[in-house]
Amino acid sequence: MKNKKAFGVMVALLMFLSLPCNVSAGIQTGGFATGKLSYRVECDTNFASLATVRGYVQRWNNISSNVALTYTTSYTSSQIAVIYMKYDGPDSNTIGETSYYLNGNRVSNAVTRTGAVCSVYRNEHTLQNTSEAKAVAYASCVHEVGHALSLSHSSKPDDVMYTPNRTVTMPTSSDKSFLKSKWGN
Repeated sequence: MKNKKAFGVMVALLMFLSLPCNVSAGIQTGGFATGKLSYRVECDTNFASLATVRGYVQRWNNISSNVALTYTTSYTSSQIAVIYMKYDGPDSNTIGETSYYLNGNRVSNAVTRTGAVCSVYRNEHTLQNTSEAKAVAYASCVHEVGHALSLSHSSKPDDVMYTPNRTVTMPTSSDKSFLKSKWGN
């Protein structure tokens, strides 16, 4: 009788786990102590203007009253560095990545941090100075800043935080919902 009960529980658990689920972005356990952050931009102005890149970064503003990204030119007062069209990517397929820092030391995304570097790489996907290549780079820029704000990857292709995102540049309702779950309304 005991074995039948255990078997029934296991079958029920397996059935539950195999149900399709519509998981979107989540939030990282670590992050900045506040969402009021300053950022600086270093960019290849042959590929995009500073004002254009700043506009893509600021797409995360006005979603949560506790998140405000303010542009600065100061290296020492910025918490987020956006390096747009960096040449030394880890491989030819990586379009962007975000690294996290605590007092100058690199840390995981599960740790409280004092800095983040969002890199968008110049590679085979963004190499050409075309509207298609720029769209990929802009989407990556918004995506990486989402990581700096403690968002994880999404499983929904329409989200900015979808990992192979190459076109979405505006946070969706799912992206906004997770940002608010991290920072509040």
